[in-house]
Amino acid sequence: MKWHKKPLGNEEVSPHLERIFGRSDSRGILISASGFTDPAVTICKEALRDKVIVFCTLEEIVIVLERRLDLCLFLRTKINAAIIDKNPLHEPIAAGQM
Repeated sequence: MKWHKKPLGNEEVSPHLERIFGRSDSRGILISASGFTDPAVTICKEALRDKVIVFCTLEEIVIVLERRLDLCLFLRTKINAAIIDKNPLHEPIAAGQM
């Protein structure tokens, strides 16, 4: 875990993706308090061809916990969006799915 002031870009995301690709049958979730850059989302979308990777903001996690929402359902919704829609940054709360 590291704290970044700026949204995470390829430089910060790539090492995490490399670790995921280095392990068989692995999936990944990257949580950021500062968000993600468009290039980081693009590289993650490309990686979704081979691995399941989800981007999540710290704000989303806080909202889920504060509202006592189902964390498993939240993550499952994000994972399904990554697999089906190739959207690693799906926001189920903002989309009214929670």
